[in-house]
Amino acid sequence: MVVWWIIGAILVLLLIVLLLRVGITIAFGEKLYVAATVGPIKIDLMPAPEKKRKRAKASKKREKEGKKPLKETDSEEEKKAPRPTFRELRPALPVFWEALKKALRKTRRRMLVHPMQLAITFGGEDPAQLAQVYGWANSAMWVVMPQLEQLLQIPDPHIHLEADFERQHTSIEGTVGLRFRVGDLLSIVLTMAVPVLRWYMKWKKQPAVKEEPTTTTQNAQSVGKESYDGKE
Repeated sequence: MVVWWIIGAILVLLLIVLLLRVGITIAFGEKLYVAATVGPIKIDLMPAPEKKRKRAKASKKREKEGKKPLKETDSEEEKKAPRPTFRELRPALPVFWEALKKALRKTRRRMLVHPMQLAITFGGEDPAQLAQVYGWANSAMWVVMPQLEQLLQIPDPHIHLEADFERQHTSIEGTVGLRFRVGDLLSIVLTMAVPVLRWYMKWKKQPAVKEEPTTTTQNAQSVGKESYDGKE
């Protein structure tokens, strides 16, 4: 009898966790800020002051030992893992998108995205490649966002895209907030896991594809600015 009480308590606890609503807020800009909310409790995830203090102590210790100090993005245990290039990843994006839509339909629009304020300025050393990336992002925005608004609650979206041929790097500014049930997030992860893992295993078996220089030319004046402020 006690065993059944324990099993029942575990199932009730699991149900409460799956129905629990949590939130994540991400702010982009000069610094990255990430915070999570669980009910009335707010937790700052980034930046992590304690981690920075530990890194500073480790860096000073290495300097005393005559070693090179740690960089902000490095650690002593860090190992560089191979990453797919955008050229390798792009053919799989339609497959991932269809899997994501299937997963979001299961949530029945219970997920809320608010706020959604993004300003992305594309930059790069190759003007032709920059024009291609901007064009692809612009097309993706107008195709993806209307469908996302049918699958999620996005009351006031605003996305601004711009190409700057004098900028060397792409910058992202803005704030995105997401509220969801733990069970819905778990469902999305499980639905996406199969196609992503299948593609990743196939990609690891393929030889690396070298990025070739872009030969397409496009006048900088033909690349402008685009903003998305929700479906009409």
